[in-house]
Amino acid sequence: APLNEDVDAKGFARLQRIFKRIQAVSHFSHEDWKLVLVPDPSFNAFVTGGTYIVVHQGLLEKLRSDDEIAAVLGHEIAHVAAGHAFERRAHIKVLGLTGKKSVTRDGYAESYTNIDEQEADRTGILYMSLAGFDPLEAPNVWQRFASQSTNNWSYYRSHPAHSDRACQTARIAS
Repeated sequence: APLNEDVDAKGFARLQRIFKRIQAVSHFSHEDWKLVLVPDPSFNAFVTGGTYIVVHQGLLEKLRSDDEIAAVLGHEIAHVAAGHAFERRAHIKVLGLTGKKSVTRDGYAESYTNIDEQEADRTGILYMSLAGFDPLEAPNVWQRFASQSTNNWSYYRSHPAHSDRACQTARIAS
């Protein structure tokens, strides 16, 4: 499958430019990160827990400004800074050792928690601000995300509701 420049050369260059500014002010300014653009039409991005950030082409196409993209990239780096992936792995290990059945429920135990998402939003807004992006643009991401998705209530188990998230990020940014 095509990746990065093969998906969208101009869009990938834009992602890299924005990412470098965010990374430079993050806790990981000297790490060797890999930014990956994939040809997926969905409105999504994620971090692997290491130094890989995967951005779906649909997200890049639907976000309107560099500031909005910075909010997403800052959020993803913040998950790593907070150790969320490692916390989740430890949680899964404990559940497995105790015989809890929820460890195998359709990956639910592998997603971040609602609290993790809020923490990543706060730290991501700090990163984007320090990099010179407008933090007041962060709520637009979640408002746009809400308009792109249907009532996917399973999503809200691990993420704040989009409207709540828009309000929270607006409050944090101001």
